[in-house]
Amino acid sequence: MLKKEVILEGLDCANCAAKIEDEVNKLNGVKAYMNFMNKTLTLEIESEQEYKNILQQVKTIVHKHEPDVVVKEKSVNKSNKKVLILEGLGCANCAAKIEKEISGLEGVEFAAVDFVSKKLTLEISPKVNRSELNEKIEAIVKKIEPDVKVIFEENTSKANVKENNEEHSCKEK
Repeated sequence: MLKKEVILEGLDCANCAAKIEDEVNKLNGVKAYMNFMNKTLTLEIESEQEYKNILQQVKTIVHKHEPDVVVKEKSVNKSNKKVLILEGLGCANCAAKIEKEISGLEGVEFAAVDFVSKKLTLEISPKVNRSELNEKIEAIVKKIEPDVKVIFEENTSKANVKENNEEHSCKEK
């Protein structure tokens, strides 16, 4: 079995995600697992040769349920993965806004904010200027959540992240 992952950008309906997973599982030679939180559909297929045909069928199924969702192949290059800590993030709504804005930046192939762990996971194009991207990310976070500190260390341990027990202070009330 060969594992492939696709990202379903803009998927915001858990019921639709379940229907998509169910229909993709009915395809011949495919096992599918949906991670709604990460907007990722994992496919287990027999061979690489079948992948393009299966991917087209997956796109058809996705667009039947969610016409505005963009189906992207997940890149496997780990060196382009970046994890940032959003220290002090205290608003799930703001986390979603941060994720949406950062997803739209040039050079960002995938962005996901895990509100519980306060982590922003990015997959970025190898051609992107990382220092410029870091500045843009920090500006977006500060605009939405002025008191949040962005930690750009790749391997930040949980011990370095302080708990935020203060009252929520985002501009969006």
